[in-house]
Amino acid sequence: MKSIYSLFIVFSLFTFSTLNATTITATVNHGDWTSNGTWTPNRTPQTGDTIIIPTGITVNVFTNVAISGYVYVQLYGTLLFNQSAKLDLVSSSKIYIYAGGKVSSLNSSSSDQVRIGSSSVYKGNIGDLNGPVLLDNGGSHPVAAIPLPVKFVKFVLVRQQANVLVQWSTAQESNSSYFTIERSENGVSWTSIGTVKAAGESSSLINYTFTDKNANGSILYYRIKQVDLDGAYIYTQVATIKSTDSNAAIKVTSTSKNTLLINFSQQVKSKVMMRLISASGQVVSQQDVSNPSGQIVFATTNHASGIYIVNITDANGLSIAKQILL
Repeated sequence: MKSIYSLFIVFSLFTFSTLNATTITATVNHGDWTSNGTWTPNRTPQTGDTIIIPTGITVNVFTNVAISGYVYVQLYGTLLFNQSAKLDLVSSSKIYIYAGGKVSSLNSSSSDQVRIGSSSVYKGNIGDLNGPVLLDNGGSHPVAAIPLPVKFVKFVLVRQQANVLVQWSTAQESNSSYFTIERSENGVSWTSIGTVKAAGESSSLINYTFTDKNANGSILYYRIKQVDLDGAYIYTQVATIKSTDSNAAIKVTSTSKNTLLINFSQQVKSKVMMRLISASGQVVSQQDVSNPSGQIVFATTNHASGIYIVNITDANGLSIAKQILL
């Protein structure tokens, strides 16, 4: 990797890479940990999982949760406790809270706890626990921020008749060797379907594409595995697409720095989430709209000038990402 850290920290952070763990990602903001719908794939975390809570996502722990085997938690967003809830993990489990991520208690209660093995590594009465911090059976260990080898800013799927076009973008790369595209029909068992050479070293926006030909499953799951020159790797979130996906054509235009127009060519009969995402992956603005059709005004908050991604999704497989300069 790019910087030298203690062997203990490096081993802790990359143990999951050698376990062939299933990645499960929180995709619903303020979803409950115990609800299947909070996660992709559609189930709650279980033994052996690598659990990802992305930037901009809060997962609520309002009832006691216990996982009887090893898990590895990557926390970029927020883990929020309330009602004397406890998250109990076995002693081999680890939680890495990245810079910008945090564990928090709604009522600052000492009964809200994270326990790993015999150690209470977080109690709500201490206030917010902000990253970068490693939590394990030995307690809480502040660590130097670890730069990711690749910063992903877009990962979308587009159906083209019998094919699926896989598109992703990076805002920075360091020591990056290649990307492996993986597909699953159930969100659990994964197959490598191709590789794309990475830029290696870059600090500008780079777009990548891969076409999965004759991808005819009723619902398909995709993820990107980024591999370093030294063999270490990370995964993107999981994206899904349906064979019957008939997404409306969606056009995004800007009328001012703080106003976007989203034009839906036909009505989308669901609740749609519109998000403005910076090149660093931060959610700058978010707006929900039910059953949109025609022109929708998306008012964004004050932000710096630059390249942004407009991400439009719903719970039925709609997934659109448009790059825009503001």
